[in-house]
Amino acid sequence: MLISVEKSILKSFFIFLLVSILFNSFGKEIKIDEVTSAELKRFETACKNGNADGCNTAASILFSFEMYKDAFYLFKKGCDDLNNAISCYNVGDFFFNGYGDVSKNESKAIKYWKKACKLSIKSNEKYCGGCYSLGNLYLNKNAPKKALYYFSMDCSKDCCEACFEIEDMYKRRLISEKDFSNIRNKNKTTIETCNFMKKISDNRSNIEEED
Repeated sequence: MLISVEKSILKSFFIFLLVSILFNSFGKEIKIDEVTSAELKRFETACKNGNADGCNTAASILFSFEMYKDAFYLFKKGCDDLNNAISCYNVGDFFFNGYGDVSKNESKAIKYWKKACKLSIKSNEKYCGGCYSLGNLYLNKNAPKKALYYFSMDCSKDCCEACFEIEDMYKRRLISEKDFSNIRNKNKTTIETCNFMKKISDNRSNIEEED
C-alpha cells in the first residue's frame, strides 16, 4: 500500500504508527489518539476541497487503523474524482487483496492499476505503482510480453524494482537479448544508478551481518 503523508507530521506520525502496530500485534484494540484525529480531520477537509494528497494521507491513516471502508472511500474519491495516480493504485490494491468489505476482483484491480499507470506516466511521477503492479501480475500469469511492457514503463520513471525485474526476466530467458538491450540502452543512467544503490545496500547488509 502506498502512503502519502505530509512531511511536517511524517516523523511523529510514523513513530505513532509503529507503536500502534506493535500493540495491535498483541491483539490489543487500537484507538486513534487526539493528535492523530485532528490531523485526520485536517486531511479529510483538504480532500473534500479537492486536494488529492489530503485524500491519500487521510486514507492511509484510516488504513493503518484497519478502517478499510473509510480508507477505500477516500482513495476512490482521489482516483475517480481527482484523477490521482497514487489513489488509483491504492484502489486497485484494495480490489486485488480484498481488504475489509471490498471483495477481491482482479479485473477491477487491473482497471485501476491501468489508470494509475497512465496517470503516472503522464505526470512523470517517480515511484513504482500501477505499471509495476501490472508487470508483476502478468509475469505471474506467464505473460512475459505484457509484463515487460509495463515493467519498462516504470523503469523509465526511475523505478529500480521494475528495472531489476526486467534484468531477472532476461536472465531467466523470458525476454530476448534484443528487447533487453533496447530497454537497457534507453534507461542506461537509471539502471546504472539502481545497480549502484543496490550494491551499496548489499554491502551494508553484509557488514551488519558480520557485526
